Amino acid sequence: MLRYILKQIEGENISCYLETQNFINVNFYEKLGFKVLEFGNMPIDNVSYWCMMKK
Repeated sequence: MLRYILKQIEGENISCYLETQNFINVNFYEKLGFKVLEFGNMPIDNVSYWCMMKK
């Protein structure tokens, strides 16, 4: 489903933004063309997160 949506917006100059809390997902999203914008840990529970974007 994600590949379908990315193909739909590919030629429309639309950016796609996502967040994940699972490092295993980062490699998958990078293969789809996403770049890591920010990495950090949530201050209260110390959960890691990655913010990613594809242009």
